[in-house]
Amino acid sequence: MRNRRHADVRRHVDGRVLSNGAGTATWEILDADPAALESYSFGLLVDGAGASGTANVLGGLGPISASTAADSTSPLPRFADTSAQYNTCLAAPCLTASPAAISVSYQTAATVPAPITIQVGSTGASLPFSAISVATPDGWLSVSPGAGSTPAAVQVTINPVNLTAGVYTATIILTSGTQTLTIPVVVTVSVGPSGYVPFSCNANATITQLRAEGTAEAVGDFVLWCTGGTPTPAGSPVPTVDVTLTLNSPITNRAYANGWTDALLLIDEPNSGLSGAVNLQLACNDPSGSCVINGTGNGVGTYSATTGRPNVFTGKVSGNTVTFPNVPLDPVAPGHGMRVLRITNLRVDATVLPLATPPNAPAVTASVAGIPAPRSSRHAEAQLAGGFAPSITFTSGTNAITALSPAGGALTLNALTVNGGVNSLDTASTISGAPLQ
Repeated sequence: MRNRRHADVRRHVDGRVLSNGAGTATWEILDADPAALESYSFGLLVDGAGASGTANVLGGLGPISASTAADSTSPLPRFADTSAQYNTCLAAPCLTASPAAISVSYQTAATVPAPITIQVGSTGASLPFSAISVATPDGWLSVSPGAGSTPAAVQVTINPVNLTAGVYTATIILTSGTQTLTIPVVVTVSVGPSGYVPFSCNANATITQLRAEGTAEAVGDFVLWCTGGTPTPAGSPVPTVDVTLTLNSPITNRAYANGWTDALLLIDEPNSGLSGAVNLQLACNDPSGSCVINGTGNGVGTYSATTGRPNVFTGKVSGNTVTFPNVPLDPVAPGHGMRVLRITNLRVDATVLPLATPPNAPAVTASVAGIPAPRSSRHAEAQLAGGFAPSITFTSGTNAITALSPAGGALTLNALTVNGGVNSLDTASTISGAPLQ
């Protein structure tokens, strides 16, 4: 409990002797800090030899006021009447949690913050509950256990080692039946004295035009530019990650009997002709997709396309996702450029997206998982293709179809216009058909 202390209080009325009754006592809080989480203790004295019994004690803040706007007469500070909520929770147990919010500051390369405990309780009988964490990007916040019964302690683990400088928000959600408590979590990350910056990537995508009728349309490349992190020591195996790209449309690449597809992940733009890129491509040809690459100490030459250093990896498709498993991912030392990952040769089924006229036409979007990245790139959807439109549409002029006589006449279409889209025909003509049989 943050800044927990007992505030100085002063009782305004004398103590009362009660027997199966109720009474009210009022205290003035002299030194409460509204920015701190406080606790207060008020004593109850049982007078009489062998006396026993139970008592319900209700505490609240005052003065009570219904005023929620600036005025000249209402007291300062003032508080809302929460007695109705209290009575509701007295009649049926309500879920409680303390602390009600979590805020942590962290410097890169520092020790991971110690776990934080949330005390989950109820205002009456024990309640079953579940606990989940929702964070962006994922992976830095977790709770345990994920379920239990009150009273219970839920441990919150915050691991910001892969987060770059910035402010990150998340929530812990406690649920019991129809009751839900949301505990906000804020982590502020700054660069530590060492100047270390975690490995992270920024994403971008190439925009292409797709045919709305296409079920295997080639979309643009998804590219990640990555910096920071610590390169793998020379001779040590480079750690691996599973890189997963999720689209909002089914992926329809060619699949082979061994489960692999022609969707590709290229590292450092091999054979692209770009400055600094190697002119060779070497695929990871291990049947399991697990190719061991040893570090060079500074990340330079890790993917040189020489023996044992592949720079092309194939993916496996499942529905809307393509996964490149066990990809060795080695950071580059400062001053030696950046690591570039390009996911290319993807095809999608464009027919599942709603058809609309540009610029309101839908777009294929994508997000990547498995690689540490800032929130702005890892989870923001990147547009891979825009401007969906039919590749061919047919329109006709006035009186396009001549009515047939009972004896059977010719069907004439006047000024039939074929409006071509991508890779299609642009023409206009008049076509006369043979009599219908």
